[in-house]
Amino acid sequence: MKKEKFWKIICILAVIAYTVKSLFIGADMDEGYGIMAGYRLAMGDRLLLEMWEPHQTSAIFTAVFIKLFMMMTGGINYLNLYLRIVSLLIQGGVAVYLYKTLRKVWPGMEQGTVTLLAMLYYIVTPKCVYVPEYSNLHNWFFTLMILCMLRYFFGEKKISYLVWSGIFMTCDVLAYPSMVLVFICCMGYLLLHKSDRKWKECAAYLLPCVISAGAMSAYLCSYMAPATMLQMVGEILNEGSHKMTLFEKIVSWSEGFAIVGALLILAAVAALAVELLIKKL
Repeated sequence: MKKEKFWKIICILAVIAYTVKSLFIGADMDEGYGIMAGYRLAMGDRLLLEMWEPHQTSAIFTAVFIKLFMMMTGGINYLNLYLRIVSLLIQGGVAVYLYKTLRKVWPGMEQGTVTLLAMLYYIVTPKCVYVPEYSNLHNWFFTLMILCMLRYFFGEKKISYLVWSGIFMTCDVLAYPSMVLVFICCMGYLLLHKSDRKWKECAAYLLPCVISAGAMSAYLCSYMAPATMLQMVGEILNEGSHKMTLFEKIVSWSEGFAIVGALLILAAVAALAVELLIKKL
């Protein structure tokens, strides 16, 4: 019991230290990119017309928080710190929901293991960025979508979970448009799996996505013609810094897998060394 209490205290202190460090120290240039995209949208720039960033739809969420901050303070001093606080609060909220969901759908899992998983989720981000920009938004919305599906298929069969899953899927596509491929996969699963209320499940998941897509299209068409919209999308997709040939993509992916593989091996070796050291002591 003393050992367990000791490690709990260590984990709690580590999470607190991580939070304090993340509030005041950043390590990725994309943080400024994410904030600027949201700021431009909050100041009146329009999607596709004045904004040509590939991840501009994710700025919708960041712009909401920036607009609220500017309404409360009348300026942008300490905006970066405010957005980091917002981001860590959301990350913590998703981690708590992850903990509660795992406890609910897999009650046999040890509480200590579930707590550790939730803590790990809280301290792990796609990049060293601590504001609500596209990578973090994708992380949150994708996680929430999966957790809602887990609650539906492995817990209570409440159709509202699939509705929320569809809403989070829509938000994930806005955060990272290529996630529309995940939407197709999820719809494929709902159509192929055996269920007495398959069509009700499909409708619950699909309708929020269709309604949101229609609302987004109507908003864009309110200030530009459909032909202009298609032209702007084409220009953005052909933007040079994100344009790669298929061979270049394969090389880039291979390098990425090699780096991740090496890091995983190093992490496994380090974990094994710590385990052996603890057993010896």
